[in-house]
Amino acid sequence: MLKITKTATILLLCSANALASAADAVRITTSVELRHVQPLLRRVAHVLDTGFGRSDADGVASKVRVMPADQPMSWSFTVRYRRANHPLQIRALMDELGTVDVDFSTSPELAPVLRAEVDAYLNSHGL
Repeated sequence: MLKITKTATILLLCSANALASAADAVRITTSVELRHVQPLLRRVAHVLDTGFGRSDADGVASKVRVMPADQPMSWSFTVRYRRANHPLQIRALMDELGTVDVDFSTSPELAPVLRAEVDAYLNSHGL
């Protein structure tokens, strides 16, 4: 007989919430030259209240600069935007020519904000 304790129930509920959040996540994807990764990440960081700031953007960008081609990396953050917490996952994949696919995955509520910032950055640089 399986005995479910309060701790096990809480853990199960937390895991279910995490899976639901991942299933509802919205992806924002772009490809940029390596030199655009840091300013793009900084622009995204600028609109968030906490959880992913300039130093985080710089840290991710520094790891992207030295990542081997065709070996993706990812970083996960819990960010705060307008008094609500949201998941933020950033994935990067660089090709042998120095073009980086940058993929942001976040909540449906935060995704339009990030999409607007990514588009504004790309448009301001003629990309």
